[in-house]
Amino acid sequence: VKGFERDNLYLNVIKTSHKKEKVLELLKTHDTPAIIYGATRKSVEDLVDYLRSNNLKAEYYHAGLAPELRRIIQDDFREDRINIIAATNAFGMGIDKPNIRMVIHINLPGTIENYYQETGRAGRDGKDAYIYLLYDDRDRHIQEFFIESSFPTREQIELVYNAISDHGRVTLGSLSDRNIEFDTKFMTHLRGNKITGAILDSAVRTLEAAGYIEAISDFEKRSTFRFIISPGELKKYVKRLNNSSLKDTLIFVLREFGSNIFTRDVPIEILKLASKIGIDPASLETDLTRAELLGFARYSKGSQFQSVKLTATRVPAPSLQIDMKNIEEKLANAEAKLDSMINFANSNECRFNLILNYFGENIIGYECGKCDNCRSDLPKESTSDYLKELIIKTVHIAKNKIIENSIYSVLLGKTVDEELKRLTTFGTCANFNQQDLEPILESLITGKLLTRFENSILLSEDGKNFIAEHEEIPVNQKNETYENKLELFNLLREERKAVSKKFSQNPEMICPDEILKEIAELKPISTSSLLSVKGFTQRMYNKIGDEILSVIKDFLNRQKLRVDTSAEKIPSAIAATLELIKKGYNLKEISSLTKLPEAIVSMQIETIAGYQNDIQISKLISTEVYNLITEKIDEGFFGLRDLKENLPSKVSYAEIRIALAIHKANLKNQF
Repeated sequence: VKGFERDNLYLNVIKTSHKKEKVLELLKTHDTPAIIYGATRKSVEDLVDYLRSNNLKAEYYHAGLAPELRRIIQDDFREDRINIIAATNAFGMGIDKPNIRMVIHINLPGTIENYYQETGRAGRDGKDAYIYLLYDDRDRHIQEFFIESSFPTREQIELVYNAISDHGRVTLGSLSDRNIEFDTKFMTHLRGNKITGAILDSAVRTLEAAGYIEAISDFEKRSTFRFIISPGELKKYVKRLNNSSLKDTLIFVLREFGSNIFTRDVPIEILKLASKIGIDPASLETDLTRAELLGFARYSKGSQFQSVKLTATRVPAPSLQIDMKNIEEKLANAEAKLDSMINFANSNECRFNLILNYFGENIIGYECGKCDNCRSDLPKESTSDYLKELIIKTVHIAKNKIIENSIYSVLLGKTVDEELKRLTTFGTCANFNQQDLEPILESLITGKLLTRFENSILLSEDGKNFIAEHEEIPVNQKNETYENKLELFNLLREERKAVSKKFSQNPEMICPDEILKEIAELKPISTSSLLSVKGFTQRMYNKIGDEILSVIKDFLNRQKLRVDTSAEKIPSAIAATLELIKKGYNLKEISSLTKLPEAIVSMQIETIAGYQNDIQISKLISTEVYNLITEKIDEGFFGLRDLKENLPSKVSYAEIRIALAIHKANLKNQF
């Protein structure tokens, strides 16, 4: 209705390889709620881990999460219980949240359409909102990989077709109506032929569109169960049954599904049903199979693998009628759209004018006045931040005893004062001039990070806080092992190897091993501290500096997480359950989210209670159930079986185990 212009959105592109750090800075600068979009599941998970380690409450969202968890996260974001979401493009279509103040892309979107749609989720209340695209030239490779995976070659399609037919043991000229599963053996064979999961999915869609195969839906792959005798006959049979486990299972199934289970095959989710009954999934499958063997039920076990079936007789792969021209046209279109997105990121023109032109709204001389290209007052991020950091550090290491002109002479490498020459920032701005540095220093004074006092430049309180946040992370030399240093050194060498291929140079020409060893020892985390490493030059920084800083920061964050994890003393296998308990989920929700039976979850909680006596687990089971159990405990019943036999049938073994754990850990006061 209004056209493509959004007059309350401020579009910005920042070229940086330090994306996590930049996201943290933007979140501290701007209001939330905020959505951060990443291209891969791993990128959004890693970002959230980083934000949490910096005391920001954030959640990640992608298609790999359980549906229940995705729903909970969406609800929490909609109701402002969570204000920061890092997501793949799976997030947002169902969100009509008016007050989103910022959208950040940490990877280049594949098309301007995707970029515009995702940025359009901000500022729907009409108030100002800020959009940031954090761009690195390497982002293109991610999108190129997605494009290549979406449009398989003729050879790849033929290879997948033959692999499916061979795996299903279908000969030329014959047809099988049997489902062909993409099991581990099948996937291993394809990986050996360089067919990834994404290429397989694309090839399957192509073959299905051409009429050669049919993909089996998830619903068709689910387990089903049905009684094939009448309710009266079943009742008589169950009464005579000596197997108590089978009897309990049949009664529970009947109560769960009612009369429908006598008239049709009812879909069954084994994990969920086993959790409700309070037995492990293997025991449930054994009971259902036994019911079928005894002749009064029909049980069809579902498949965990993707499946297809042939819909036409097998033909020689070269004879497949595939519209490759259509695929090639779509491939060229996808590549053209990616080029448009890259041009958008690199352009110096008004960003909204580029978008309007892309969508066919050609307005001569249009300027939005709000994007980074229209606003001349915005400094170039990388240079401005770099110079700002060096000036503040110079004042800091000079111990607040430096005049303005001395700051310039130190950074430019022009001072004759021997004491000032010993400052680690000496000469780090040799490629700049005083006119470049003067407005940066003034902006630091205006921003209240520095202050003038008589003839000196001093750090303000905010400046001291800045130093505290950006100081090198101290390394305990006594506790740091040789293996840790070697690990970082090898990570730096791997990064150098990748960069050397980019510049077609010998790795030693990019940065010698001796300097990499020194870097691994000192672990600099800022531009200025890296340039102060002996032997590391500006030329080296231009080629590999950002990559080195990124490797070091990721390494230090991983080291910190290792320490934090070991300090908690909670076995890693139950860490996910502990995290969900802390978030206040109940037993049923934890079982659903972790895809573990309630019985297993209760055992994990029993272990957790033994490690931590201050865990908040009052939401796990209801007060009513807890009181029923503790009454029996007070009467002298302590065994699981004894308690089960003396409690109402609605109380499960899992609930009993949790109550006992609480009782033993002296946590009754939480209820």
